[in-house]
Amino acid sequence: MNKKDFLISTQLGMQFAITVCLFGGAGYWADKKLGTLPLFLIVLSSVGFAAGLYFIIKAAQEKVQKDDRRDSNPPHHRP
Repeated sequence: MNKKDFLISTQLGMQFAITVCLFGGAGYWADKKLGTLPLFLIVLSSVGFAAGLYFIIKAAQEKVQKDDRRDSNPPHHRP
């Protein structure tokens, strides 16, 4: 794994964790205000998990497509 791939992987992991925490925090806040603990905490944490997973899958698909385009168009070598 090169440095760029490592940084992208780290970014995706942090983005996933932050998304789940933000949605979970919003759910906890809503539950405290409405007295429904843990209803919104569970629902919004699940939404955050799904959104984070969506972004990871989307980034992986883009990486595969980029690699496929690069592999199908090899650089031309000058004689």
